[in-house]
Amino acid sequence: MIRRTVLFAFLLASTIAIAQTPKVESIGPFSGSGAPAAVVNVLEAKGYRIPGLADIWFAKSVAETGKSDPATTIYPKLDSSAFVGVITFTGPAKDFRGQPIRPGTYIMRYEKLPTDGNHMGVAPDPDFVLLTLLADDSDPAAAHKYEQLTKLSAKAAGSNHPVSFSLAPTDRAESFPSTFLNDEGHMIFAAKIKTASGEMPFGIVLKGQAAQ
Repeated sequence: MIRRTVLFAFLLASTIAIAQTPKVESIGPFSGSGAPAAVVNVLEAKGYRIPGLADIWFAKSVAETGKSDPATTIYPKLDSSAFVGVITFTGPAKDFRGQPIRPGTYIMRYEKLPTDGNHMGVAPDPDFVLLTLLADDSDPAAAHKYEQLTKLSAKAAGSNHPVSFSLAPTDRAESFPSTFLNDEGHMIFAAKIKTASGEMPFGIVLKGQAAQ
C-alpha cells in the first residue's frame, strides 16, 4: 500500500511538472513592425513560441570568442555582448530579478556577470542575456562594453537595473526545442543556437526569479 502511495505521488508530481512546462511551437520569420533591417536580416527564418510567455528568434550565427574560462561559465565560447536574437513579450512578464517587463520586442545580448563582490550569489551561473530596446540597439554587430550594455538594458527596464534573464544548462532537456523545470522550479526554454563552430544547446530561464 505504501509503495502504491509513493508511486502515485511520483506520477502526480510528474504530471504537474509537465503541465507547468508549455510545448514549444514553431513560428514563421520575425516581422516586427518598425524593426531595423539590420536586425531582421540576421535572424533565422523561423522562430519559437512559448505559449503564454514569449516568441523568440535566434541569430543566424552568434559571435564566439573562446577566451572565457569553461570552468566558470556555461557558454565559454560566446562573446560578451554578442547578439543572440530577439524576444517578444505579448503580455506582462518579469526578468530574473523580478523586474516587470513591458510587452514588446527586445534585443537579446549575451553577457557574463563580473567576478566582484557586488554580484556574488546573484545566480547559480554567471551567464545571462540582457535585453535592450530595438530603438537603442539597432546594430547587431555592435560590440558593447559591459557598462554600456547594462545602461542600455536598464533603460529598457525603466529602472537602475538591466533586464536580465539567467542562462542555464540544458542537460535535462528531453529534446530541442523544449521547456523543462530545473531543481529550483525555474522554467527553462532549451533550443539550439548556431555559431561559427556549429550548433550549441542553449537554455534561458524564462519563468522564475532569483532567490531574494
